[in-house]
Amino acid sequence: MRLKAVLRLILLLFLAASLVALVVKVLRSDRPAGVAGDAGAAQGLPGGDRLIVYYAHGKFRCRACNSLEEYAQVAVAGFPRELAQGRLEWRVVDYEEPGNEWFADRYKLPGPSVVLVCYRHGKPAQGEVLQAAWELLRDKAAAVEYVRREIRGRLEGK
Repeated sequence: MRLKAVLRLILLLFLAASLVALVVKVLRSDRPAGVAGDAGAAQGLPGGDRLIVYYAHGKFRCRACNSLEEYAQVAVAGFPRELAQGRLEWRVVDYEEPGNEWFADRYKLPGPSVVLVCYRHGKPAQGEVLQAAWELLRDKAAAVEYVRREIRGRLEGK
């Protein structure tokens, strides 16, 4: 009887440790792999070519900021094939987190922003802040369509 209790405790501890490891992995996957130093950020496709859609934010996150992130994420989800192929990626970055400050400087962020970064041969080749997304914030459908249109244009090489 005592052996059963010990085995049950060991099993519960293993389960708890597994859940903690899974949560940590999920939380880390929301952070851009290449933010704290872009080396190797885009190696999923041969040659490392892809488009990464970043939602960049600071420590303080207002309701409008959260809405912008949601709309951008919905827009990215509209490209399931490209996501599955590794041609498109969604990442969230806190540009105020130590090691990520350069992100705001490099892309001249006015504040929380949706940033499209084209990677060529594994290196950031071109980045653009979608500032008009803020102007469309009161119209979710228009904001999502704007971000999708910009993504589609980059994916088609325009």
